Amino acid sequence: MRLLSRTSTKFKTKYQIDVNTNPRAKIRLIQACERLKKVLSSGVTESVLNVESLANDRDVSSRMTRADFEAMIQPHLERMVGLAKRALESAGLTQEQLLAVEIVGGNKPVPAVQKAFSDFLKKELGQTLNDSEAVAKGCALMVCLLLGTTTNEIGLLMTLL
Repeated sequence: MRLLSRTSTKFKTKYQIDVNTNPRAKIRLIQACERLKKVLSSGVTESVLNVESLANDRDVSSRMTRADFEAMIQPHLERMVGLAKRALESAGLTQEQLLAVEIVGGNKPVPAVQKAFSDFLKKELGQTLNDSEAVAKGCALMVCLLLGTTTNEIGLLMTLL
């Protein structure tokens, strides 16, 4: 949403188009921002956001570098790492006690997210699971914990899944 807010403010100043008063324009800008986020997350150093006929038959465009994108999401990265730190502390664990870490979800392809967590955890992150597999493994692990399964049995189960 930060990218949407920044872009809509820029377009309001540059093109005198307020997307917040035009639902169709806002939806189109949201879609364009999602595309820009994916492009910048794929390793491209700079990209253009183009929206044809955003409002009043006006074409709009904006440029963004990957460095600007990463600077813009820095507060979110710090918050995410802070949440992970608190989760480890509440579980009574340290980074060294984690055997493996798998990253899943919508932020998986964002290099800045991968780097922030990799730096915090001091290990490489796995990216082999899709969202459904991660949920299934998490559920299986939770069932084992609730049933009082031994650590060796849980380890065996996780290798089978």
